[in-house]
Amino acid sequence: MIDDEEIGLIKAMMAREMKIADMQFYFNRQDRPVNTGRFADIRAGRYGRSAVIPAAGDQDLQSFIDDHAAGRLPIMGPKTDPLAPTTLKAMFEKSGSTIRLTTGETDRIECKESFHPRGKWLRALASLANNQGGYILFGVRDQDAEAGPLTVVGMKDDLFETTDPVVMTRRIRGTFDPTPVFQIGKVLFGRKTVGVIHVEQHPARPVVATRQDGDVAEGDIYYRYPGQSAKIKYSDLRSLLDDRDARIRAELTPMLNRLLQLGPGRAMIADLAANELTDGHRSIHIDKALAEKLTFIKEGHFVETAGAPALRLVGDLHVGDGTPAVKKGIVTRADMLADFIDDTSRADPVDYLRFAVEVSSGEWLPIRHFARVAGMDDAALIDFIDASPGRPNNKTAFRARVGNPQAAFVEAKGAPANWLRKLYEGHALHPKNAKEAGEIGRALQGLSNDVTTRADLMRAIAGECVDMVATDASSGPRTYVRRGLARLDEVLDHRRHFSA
Repeated sequence: MIDDEEIGLIKAMMAREMKIADMQFYFNRQDRPVNTGRFADIRAGRYGRSAVIPAAGDQDLQSFIDDHAAGRLPIMGPKTDPLAPTTLKAMFEKSGSTIRLTTGETDRIECKESFHPRGKWLRALASLANNQGGYILFGVRDQDAEAGPLTVVGMKDDLFETTDPVVMTRRIRGTFDPTPVFQIGKVLFGRKTVGVIHVEQHPARPVVATRQDGDVAEGDIYYRYPGQSAKIKYSDLRSLLDDRDARIRAELTPMLNRLLQLGPGRAMIADLAANELTDGHRSIHIDKALAEKLTFIKEGHFVETAGAPALRLVGDLHVGDGTPAVKKGIVTRADMLADFIDDTSRADPVDYLRFAVEVSSGEWLPIRHFARVAGMDDAALIDFIDASPGRPNNKTAFRARVGNPQAAFVEAKGAPANWLRKLYEGHALHPKNAKEAGEIGRALQGLSNDVTTRADLMRAIAGECVDMVATDASSGPRTYVRRGLARLDEVLDHRRHFSA
């Protein structure tokens, strides 16, 4: 981890326009290599508290450089791992046969006796992310008649250890914006296990609930107070918003200072939506041929040759003819399902269609979503299928599905009909096992074209079903869920067409 003092020094080096390779020289250590992406994150205010940490003074930077050259620089050890066993055990004390949380429930710690993937821990997670970050501890009883408060009782089952973090992440991502950042761990006290979720303070606070889920209400902002996670008070919300404004100013200030240094005659702003560089009076169009010669570093994926010119992208760059600057890559079935659920396209949209027609076994897949992203209507999609070198049976199946806007529809009866009724009423559906996920998949197959339930809620429900059947040995629930996603694709495409 790069500490706050080092962040200030790095910002000062950036102000001097030092090259990344030169900055790495000062901060790389054998026990802590610093890749180029960390410097970009610090510049953008995404790393730790970098958005609000000011650049070190010029004299402090020079002293640091001189001390480094003279070998007088003190060795800075790595920061403590928040999930290290020694860190976690230090939070508890033993008295006889009883192990108790030392500090009690504070503004950084919330305790729960048990864990369930659908349990009421989301509010605590968002509350911690909006304050200083901290821990949710499972297997700690709030009040024990004999042992007293906050006693380690251990978790009664292995649900915490066996729950796929992807399932937890999808639930969190579907409920909050921005998404809280967390890590999962555990600490053992003999035969008793305490499950641990460590939550980081979110750099883009406040985290806001985007849908109803258990005790979490849509539109609410939660905050961790000593002993409770509750709706945020006005004064604390005001403080969060002021802090966010300060981060934005901190991020914009170096840019504005550089613009002032260069003057209006030498500076232009890159407008990636309009594909141009402009100063308000003159414009330079970003040509497709030029874009192909640039080295792009996509946010979160930093691989570059030290000192080589590169353009860091946040979002998608559109060049010349308006075609997204994405390259063909390998797309898997999991990619196709996940990206449909997330309403995105992380690869060239045509590659998803190639996978469906040329690689898949002809199963139900949400091809309409990716066809629309690729700019294809139904006729163009059928032409694409016809021209594909895919297997004849696959091509016949997908051609027929495109030609029938309700090909995946199957009337819901029995248990699936009950799930469908709840979905129509706007309830979030949470399958507890693969069998229920399959029933919800069959409910999705019965969706009518005029369903008014929010698209993001239906996508989130579909995502939970996909996660639940991913490791199930039987193929039945998995087939139901995939056909349900294909039907959801048809319904959303119908909605898109008639709302255009």
